[in-house]
Amino acid sequence: MSDYREQMNQAYWDGFIRFMAVEHPEYSFGSVSKQGWLVVPPILRPGVQIAVGMNRRDGESIRVDVTLTNTPPEWHEQLLRDAQDIKREVGITDAHWDWPPRPGKAESHIILRKPVRLDGARRPQYEWLGEAAHRFHLVFGPRVAALT
Repeated sequence: MSDYREQMNQAYWDGFIRFMAVEHPEYSFGSVSKQGWLVVPPILRPGVQIAVGMNRRDGESIRVDVTLTNTPPEWHEQLLRDAQDIKREVGITDAHWDWPPRPGKAESHIILRKPVRLDGARRPQYEWLGEAAHRFHLVFGPRVAALT
């Protein structure tokens, strides 16, 4: 990644962290990964985390996702069976859900992605990401805790 792109990526997340410190101070943050994802702890359970990020590969979009790493495949399958209830409970309708299958892989994801112009106004993006991350914690927290 070019230095300019890395600086823009870091500036984006620095702004988001400042926004969240005011709007959702209950969350703390991990570091930005090489893909640009910013982890939003607390971890729901070992191997399960919620993250927010941006994606330039699909055009331009922002996203929130649940990542299950080295967890039993049944966990992802159960969440997939509950997909309609989860979507209704999260209640965000201006984005696209993606539940990609990952048979035999160490990670599986549940993604909510919203197309945006990343060079556009950031505050609405931060508001959407913050609210989506908060709703994911509220909805997925109890569901993940119940997985056995």
